[in-house]
Amino acid sequence: ITCVVGHILNTSFDQKPAGSRQVSPEAYFETPIVKSIETLSDKLRVVDHLRAEASGCSHLCLWLDCDREGENIGFEVISLVR
Repeated sequence: ITCVVGHILNTSFDQKPAGSRQVSPEAYFETPIVKSIETLSDKLRVVDHLRAEASGCSHLCLWLDCDREGENIGFEVISLVR
């Protein structure tokens, strides 16, 4: 049994969409997204810990908040331990 400290990954745009200084919101639908490890998660070595714990397991059981944030955090954990 282990836990996480909120979001593990940070999501940002790879770069500002091409165009003038003012960019229409629609341009962001085609802009690549980059995921990186959150500063706190990196400091606490959460990713290393999760991978170490999952290395000998055949099943993963998650108990998270029943809302969109909890669901997102769950998918972050799944993507990191696969």
